[in-house]
Amino acid sequence: MIRPRALVTLGAAVVLAAISVVLARAWLSEAARQAARPVAPAVETLQTRPLVVTARALSYGDRVGPDDVKLVPWPESSVPAQALHDLAWLEGGGVQGLGPLVLRPMAANEPVLTSKISGFGAPSRLAATITPGLRATTIRAQGAPDMAALIGAGDRVDVLIAREVSRDGQERELRSDVLLRDLRVLGLDERASSPVTGTGRARAVTLEVTVEQAQILAVAEKVGVLSLALRGMASRDTAESRPVSSHARCA
Repeated sequence: MIRPRALVTLGAAVVLAAISVVLARAWLSEAARQAARPVAPAVETLQTRPLVVTARALSYGDRVGPDDVKLVPWPESSVPAQALHDLAWLEGGGVQGLGPLVLRPMAANEPVLTSKISGFGAPSRLAATITPGLRATTIRAQGAPDMAALIGAGDRVDVLIAREVSRDGQERELRSDVLLRDLRVLGLDERASSPVTGTGRARAVTLEVTVEQAQILAVAEKVGVLSLALRGMASRDTAESRPVSSHARCA
């Protein structure tokens, strides 16, 4: 015969088991409902907009081309003032069809601001190309009609001078000397280089020089005819050269 205490214990165990089953079913049902619901994003979607940044480090005076910049998504809440949001400003180029110029050095992946490149009300583009401490001066150089197609901004040239000098009071010697070496070309007036004008027409060439070199060129233009010799891209030789002359009697 089962004792009353054992019956009570058994009954309590059955009740607890039933409650456990009910609670387990309720928990499983709730878990299934939670799994069926779409998961809410943990963070709100970040709002961005396209921003022009540098693809590489750019130095003062560099020309900006399509390979130098790129568009990246940028947090809209932190877009800097004067930022650029497309590449339309590169279309058409700048001076002589080339790109805008860097007015302030920029590191790679730095936002490109209108205050850091020419073409947005910045100072003269030519002034932005001159190396600090140097000057720009323009000379009239003789050369073949297609010289403008051979020399462009950024090239380096030697300046030659041809002039007549007296010999013994009777003869005149036509002499050619290398006047200045390894000067950087800042610009070339191509409008003065039409092939129909003949081979003797002078062209306006703007060179980057020191103050002393500018003075030398100013005097040289008064005493002889100047011409240019284009240097190779890797050429940095400064070897001395001897004057070349021919003797011609005055008529």
